[in-house]
Amino acid sequence: MFQIDHVAISVKDIRKSIAFYESLDFKVTDSHISNDGSSRLYTLKDKAGIMLELINYTHYHHAPHHSHNLNTDLHVIGVKHFGLRVDYIHKAYAKLKKKGFIPHTRVHAGRLGRDYFFIKDPNGILLEIIEEHARGDYKWGI
Repeated sequence: MFQIDHVAISVKDIRKSIAFYESLDFKVTDSHISNDGSSRLYTLKDKAGIMLELINYTHYHHAPHHSHNLNTDLHVIGVKHFGLRVDYIHKAYAKLKKKGFIPHTRVHAGRLGRDYFFIKDPNGILLEIIEEHARGDYKWGI
């Protein structure tokens, strides 16, 4: 009955954010600018139809400092990050490293068998890049 429809992200610089997400294979599908020009909203979709809603206000507030680091943010109640699934984690890592999005990280062996790494968008928002399939050596444990 219920399915996730979109992820909404408030951003500082709409142009930089659109360029970043387009480099991750999202395409702009719609936009709206408020009558007074104080806000802009863009929707982007990937090939699978996953939608991002980028919201840009001329007067914005920065996210709390703890939200920019997993070690300090995971302990705080609320939405933490969103994940982008890839077929091959090392191929995605190499592509994003070449684009300059991975200054100081590595691929981690996920506790649930799916390897991953994190990057940040131009606003400091954490994105998890995660391999679609669990490693062959992983034993499911429910």
